[in-house]
Amino acid sequence: MQHLPKIATMAAPAAGLNPPRPEACSRDGPAAFYNSVQNTKPIQVLHICTDFWPSTGGIEKFVLELAQQTRAVNIQSRVLCLNRVQERREILPARDSIDGLPVTRIPFLNLKYYKPAFLPLEHLSQVDVLHVHGIGALLDYAVITKWIHHRPIIVSTHGGIFHTSRLAAVKEFYFSYFQRIIQSHVDRIVACSKGDYQLFEKISDHIQLVENGVSPSRFRDCSNRPKHHRRFVFVGRLSANKRVEHLLAVFAELHRRGFDFELRIVGSDWSSLREQLEALARRLGISPKTTFVGEVDDHQLIDEYCQGEFFVSASEYEGFGIAALEGMAAGCVPILNNNAGFRNIIENGKSGLLVDFSDFKATADSIQQLASSDVYPMRQATLARAQEFSWDAKLQTWRDVYQTTIDNAGH
Repeated sequence: MQHLPKIATMAAPAAGLNPPRPEACSRDGPAAFYNSVQNTKPIQVLHICTDFWPSTGGIEKFVLELAQQTRAVNIQSRVLCLNRVQERREILPARDSIDGLPVTRIPFLNLKYYKPAFLPLEHLSQVDVLHVHGIGALLDYAVITKWIHHRPIIVSTHGGIFHTSRLAAVKEFYFSYFQRIIQSHVDRIVACSKGDYQLFEKISDHIQLVENGVSPSRFRDCSNRPKHHRRFVFVGRLSANKRVEHLLAVFAELHRRGFDFELRIVGSDWSSLREQLEALARRLGISPKTTFVGEVDDHQLIDEYCQGEFFVSASEYEGFGIAALEGMAAGCVPILNNNAGFRNIIENGKSGLLVDFSDFKATADSIQQLASSDVYPMRQATLARAQEFSWDAKLQTWRDVYQTTIDNAGH
């Protein structure tokens, strides 16, 4: 297993985690393409996102891996993000380097659901293309100031703003009316899932589907390590939309039936829910079988995936589901809540199970039946499905996305 890089110049390392290393560049794509782009001018990309390392959610992981992986096709990236991550008061350093990736952090006004900030125009003007991750205040500012910085804008959707039903009417108005105007000034929208494509095509016609990538090679050692019998692993932030309380309720039902299991909940306490979830596990009588692991570094995360027999998630909404795909790449059979993001990555009954975690008894039935059967065929299908999302298959596409967007904008 590779040693992991340390976060450079981080003022408070306890707040963050060591990022994953990029997988080795043993590319399956045409060798001529990879060789040809090395002789061209590098494409300079500025990734703009609300949060970045040490925050370790799906968007942050995707931005980091996209920046790491596209180095192989002569793309040079940097990151511009806010100087404080959600639910934490610590002000992070204005300048940083994450695995050689330059990061600039800026102050902002925290309106909870909308976080406006003045993006430094000199940073925007120094690159070939702006790649904004998600919709919101940062995208709005980049579009409003486009007449000054004159840079083409690409938006990755990452599920939009509909992760929960909270403020549904306000979100619908903002998306359907204000974002329709904003997106008309965006050069290209990249949908990270089929569900996102269907959502965003309602407000724009310059949209392209490029599903997120994962790095299966990070988990190659898992094939040589034994799985813990009936160990179920959840990886994700402890936030409302992840519905960890439904997860606990389902396993409490299994416990009442005498079904033996081990449940491990891995991830940061994003919304300060851990204490009440631990109390719920105690009330349900499954505390001895349930471990709240907390936030881990990449080495520990790989261990968790490698040792798990099943990956479980009761999340009510997923823009894509990177954690589930990572679990699949490590050989964990996925048991996932039936939402659009998860439907996009598994074929129900073949490469995993889609269930309704709000129906505790029916989901317990499905888990009990699966765990009592021979899961080897499904595990093989799971591994094969994860390979379809490998970065190897996506780098030429991303290079083309950036280059054609720049060419069409006249830069």
